[in-house]
Amino acid sequence: MPEFVPTAKLHCASCHLNAGANPKASSWFGMMKKYQYPETINLQKRINLCFEHSLNGKPLLITADSPDFQAFISYMQWLDEQAQVLNIDLPKTPYPPIAKLTGNPNQGQAIFEQKCAFCHGALGQGRYGSDTYYRPALWGPHSFNRQAGMARINTLAEFIHGNMPYQFDGVLTDQEAGI
Repeated sequence: MPEFVPTAKLHCASCHLNAGANPKASSWFGMMKKYQYPETINLQKRINLCFEHSLNGKPLLITADSPDFQAFISYMQWLDEQAQVLNIDLPKTPYPPIAKLTGNPNQGQAIFEQKCAFCHGALGQGRYGSDTYYRPALWGPHSFNRQAGMARINTLAEFIHGNMPYQFDGVLTDQEAGI
C-alpha cells in the first residue's frame, strides 16, 4: 500500500519485525482480543495511527468491509490461531523492558558507528538500492514522525535492546541501547 506512505520508505515490518510475529517487536499476536474484534473501530483507528505516525503517511480509507482492512484482520486472526497452535505466550509488553539510564551523546555516537551505521547508514539515512527499501532511515523525511511510538526515547531504547542489530536479537546491553 505504498500510495498511503508516499514520503517515508517504511513498511509495517520496519517496526513489527518478522511480519508482526516477533514477540519482542510489538508483535501482532493477540490483536483481535486486545482490540475486541469484531468491534473493529478501535483496530481501524490503531492501524490508521500506524499509517499516519509510524509510517509517516496518510490514513487508509477503510471501512469494515474494505479489502485493505480485511487483509489486516485476516492476517492478525491467522497470527492468533498460530499462537494458539504453537502455544506461543502472548507478550505482556510490546518490547522487553530495560533499565532507565542516562544517555551520553558521545558514547551514543560511538555505539551507532560501531553497531548501527552498517545497516542504517553513517547518518541514519537508511539503506536503499535503486530506491528499494533495505534498512529504514532512523530520522528525517523517510522515517517515522514525531508522533510515532519510536519517537519516544524509552520505546526506541526498548525496541533497540530487544531487536538490534537485526537478526542478532538484542545483543546490545541496556546501556548501549539506552544511550
